Amino acid sequence: MQDQAGVLGAEALSGKVDEVHLAVLNLAATYGVFHGMNDAIGQERMASGKPSHAIRVIQYDLIHVLVIRVCALCDEGARAKPDDASIAVLMKALDNQELKGRLTEKDRRWRRAMLSRPPSHADARSSIEILMERWEQLQAEDDSMRRVRHLRNKKLGHVTDGFEKENSAVLQELWTLIERMFDVAESIRLVFASDEYLYRDVVNGHKADGRALIEALRG
Repeated sequence: MQDQAGVLGAEALSGKVDEVHLAVLNLAATYGVFHGMNDAIGQERMASGKPSHAIRVIQYDLIHVLVIRVCALCDEGARAKPDDASIAVLMKALDNQELKGRLTEKDRRWRRAMLSRPPSHADARSSIEILMERWEQLQAEDDSMRRVRHLRNKKLGHVTDGFEKENSAVLQELWTLIERMFDVAESIRLVFASDEYLYRDVVNGHKADGRALIEALRG
């Protein structure tokens, strides 16, 4: 719901921030499992047969999920709806000067109340500047984003197993987009929720899960 100034109400804004946080957590988990599996497989090929085939299918599906989540987090629908939540939606909301002022004042009051225990992160004004820079860096990867969207629209939906060699370069672009997205998402947590959250810690935790899966299959 929006107030008369057109700024998202506190409850609606908080809900969108939470939805984006959950989406990035899911992205980090999938990203971690995929790379954990790859790390465990390494240069050693799995024995042929059903387990090996199952791993190929699982990894291909994980790529599919990663692509869908990256696109969903970056995109703002052509016809915006009140319940839309994405990084793009939050950044558009942040264009409003009244919202920036509201976040800055909230942070200022919080810091006054925390004088006995100074916060470790920058103030809201600086955090907003860093967020804007990181968002611009992510948007600068527009060629990569177009190729990833093409992969989603034209490739992934039509096959269930295997990943052609000509698409391997797109994977590297996908990894770059995801890493930049983690930077943006961490800044979003600071600006909108005054919360320092490291999504790469989630990635590392799920890498261990992916490695354990491969080790269990080998055992």
